[in-house]
Amino acid sequence: MPNEVRTLIGSVIQLLSHEDWPVRWIDPAPAVARRVVELIGPATGEKHHDLAPAIFTSGKVATAGFSAALQGFGLAPASAAPLPAV
Repeated sequence: MPNEVRTLIGSVIQLLSHEDWPVRWIDPAPAVARRVVELIGPATGEKHHDLAPAIFTSGKVATAGFSAALQGFGLAPASAAPLPAV
Protein backbone atom coordinates (compact mmCIF):
# COMPACT_ATOMS: atom_id res chain seq x y z
CA MET A 1 0.00 0.00 0.00
CA PRO A 2 1.48 3.42 -0.94
CA ASN A 3 2.40 5.76 1.89
CA GLU A 4 -0.06 8.40 0.65
CA VAL A 5 -2.93 5.93 1.03
CA ARG A 6 -1.77 4.93 4.51
CA THR A 7 -1.59 8.58 5.49
CA LEU A 8 -5.07 9.27 4.14
CA ILE A 9 -6.56 6.23 5.92
CA GLY A 10 -4.83 7.24 9.14
CA SER A 11 -6.23 10.77 8.86
CA VAL A 12 -9.76 9.48 8.29
CA ILE A 13 -9.52 7.11 11.26
CA GLN A 14 -8.23 9.93 13.45
CA LEU A 15 -11.00 12.25 12.29
CA LEU A 16 -13.69 9.64 12.99
CA SER A 17 -12.31 8.95 16.46
CA HIS A 18 -13.05 12.57 17.44
CA GLU A 19 -16.75 12.55 16.65
CA ASP A 20 -19.12 13.31 19.52
CA TRP A 21 -21.49 10.50 18.58
CA PRO A 22 -21.47 7.82 15.92
CA VAL A 23 -22.76 9.01 12.56
CA ARG A 24 -24.43 6.18 10.70
CA TRP A 25 -26.34 8.06 7.98
CA ILE A 26 -27.24 11.50 6.71
CA ASP A 27 -30.90 12.17 5.91
CA PRO A 28 -31.56 12.56 2.19
CA ALA A 29 -33.31 15.70 0.93
CA PRO A 30 -36.86 14.20 0.96
CA ALA A 31 -36.48 13.30 4.64
CA VAL A 32 -35.25 16.79 5.45
CA ALA A 33 -38.18 18.29 3.52
CA ARG A 34 -40.69 16.13 5.43
CA ARG A 35 -39.17 17.28 8.72
CA VAL A 36 -39.43 20.95 7.68
CA VAL A 37 -43.13 20.45 6.90
CA GLU A 38 -43.58 18.82 10.32
CA LEU A 39 -42.01 21.84 11.99
CA ILE A 40 -43.50 24.77 10.05
CA GLY A 41 -46.49 23.26 8.28
CA PRO A 42 -47.28 22.75 4.61
CA ALA A 43 -46.81 25.44 1.96
CA THR A 44 -49.79 27.76 1.69
CA GLY A 45 -49.20 28.86 -1.89
CA GLU A 46 -49.10 32.50 -0.84
CA LYS A 47 -46.62 34.75 -2.60
CA HIS A 48 -44.41 36.78 -0.28
CA HIS A 49 -43.30 40.07 -1.76
CA ASP A 50 -41.13 41.16 1.16
CA LEU A 51 -37.42 40.53 0.83
CA ALA A 52 -35.69 38.76 3.70
CA PRO A 53 -32.59 40.47 5.08
CA ALA A 54 -29.18 39.11 4.08
CA ILE A 55 -26.84 40.11 6.89
CA PHE A 56 -23.12 40.25 6.16
CA THR A 57 -21.15 39.88 9.37
CA SER A 58 -18.01 41.30 7.75
CA GLY A 59 -19.60 44.76 7.85
CA LYS A 60 -18.89 45.19 4.12
CA VAL A 61 -21.48 46.71 1.82
CA ALA A 62 -22.83 44.56 -1.01
CA THR A 63 -22.17 45.85 -4.52
CA ALA A 64 -25.10 46.82 -6.74
CA GLY A 65 -24.64 43.69 -8.87
CA PHE A 66 -24.54 41.41 -5.85
CA SER A 67 -27.59 43.12 -4.35
CA ALA A 68 -29.48 42.51 -7.59
CA ALA A 69 -28.46 38.86 -7.56
CA LEU A 70 -29.63 38.50 -3.94
CA GLN A 71 -33.02 39.95 -4.84
CA GLY A 72 -33.44 37.12 -7.33
CA PHE A 73 -33.38 34.81 -4.31
CA GLY A 74 -35.78 36.93 -2.26
CA LEU A 75 -33.03 38.58 -0.21
CA ALA A 76 -32.03 42.19 0.34
CA PRO A 77 -28.70 43.25 1.85
CA ALA A 78 -29.02 44.61 5.38
CA SER A 79 -26.25 46.57 7.03
CA ALA A 80 -24.78 45.02 10.14
CA ALA A 81 -21.81 45.60 12.34
CA PRO A 82 -19.08 43.00 12.13
CA LEU A 83 -19.18 40.28 14.77
CA PRO A 84 -16.51 40.46 17.48
CA ALA A 85 -13.51 38.19 17.03
CA VAL A 86 -13.63 35.07 19.12
